Amino acid sequence: MTQPQTVARPALVIAGFVLLGLTCGIGGWFIGAEGEPTSVEHAPFEARVESVNEGGLRGCLAPVEPTVLENLGGSVCGQIFIAAGTDTSRGARVLVRWFTTNAPVGGREDENVETFVLESSGRMR
Repeated sequence: MTQPQTVARPALVIAGFVLLGLTCGIGGWFIGAEGEPTSVEHAPFEARVESVNEGGLRGCLAPVEPTVLENLGGSVCGQIFIAAGTDTSRGARVLVRWFTTNAPVGGREDENVETFVLESSGRMR
């Protein structure tokens, strides 16, 4: 009878470690999922370029449709990404795909980051 007891103890210890690892892994996944930034995609719209900084990283855009302009409360500014071949000179007409991401910025509290992807207006629809 001593032999089955010696076999059962190591099996219980191994099962305990597996259960502990599984529990910690699932708990870590849930904790990690809480910190993921959320992103919202807004409806695309056409706009005229008001300004793009020299580095091409930030810009301000004026929606072409009066309804969109009114709904947004005027021009919008934020981080931009420019598709290849897109004219971003002042007054150029572009298609804007707009994303708002809630992400930690510089280790501080979460902050909304407005991101615009600019494409040539001819690519619309």
